[in-house]
Amino acid sequence: MNTNAPESDNPKIGELLVSLEIVDETEVSKCLKVADQTSKPVGHALLERFLLSDSDLQRVLTLQASMRASGMSIDELLESVCFMKKLSISLGEAQVKNQSKARQKSHSVKLEHLLILSELVSKQHVARALQLSLVRGCPIGWILCEKGVISKTIFDLATGLQNDINHGNLKIQDAVEVLARLKPCSSLFPNAAVPLVAV
Repeated sequence: MNTNAPESDNPKIGELLVSLEIVDETEVSKCLKVADQTSKPVGHALLERFLLSDSDLQRVLTLQASMRASGMSIDELLESVCFMKKLSISLGEAQVKNQSKARQKSHSVKLEHLLILSELVSKQHVARALQLSLVRGCPIGWILCEKGVISKTIFDLATGLQNDINHGNLKIQDAVEVLARLKPCSSLFPNAAVPLVAV
């Protein structure tokens, strides 16, 4: 896919063809000049130069109309097309799956935020764990567990609750309440007072 996709939410057919890597930018520019000189649509110039078939042009025009009607951006289109190719499904199915993924993201929570909200870890612990995770290339939760800030039991429970939240099966507040109940159980917090130290 073309990473230099136009930012316009109302793309012209040439922009769409370039973004989808159906026709290169040079050819589209040539067709735009021909279209200007002949006062014919760009699509006609693309057909005359055999850069598109009639059915391909109709598909792209339908896609363009669909984008304009739905307000879909080029980036969303490219993501849907990439998803479509990867799964060998239709563009409509890919758009539905992408919309579902976007809804899931709006309900998602990071593990560290869940642990902070539950008051099981401090912001300082998370900040230090983040530094270590960047250096070592492993998740923050693993660092917190490895350093004894949280136990393996709490780590497993918190990641399970995080997955439930991210799949829309649980509210954040409900997960926080479950985790907060564990706070007084000191047996679940080995070495809780030990600060994070770089290894």
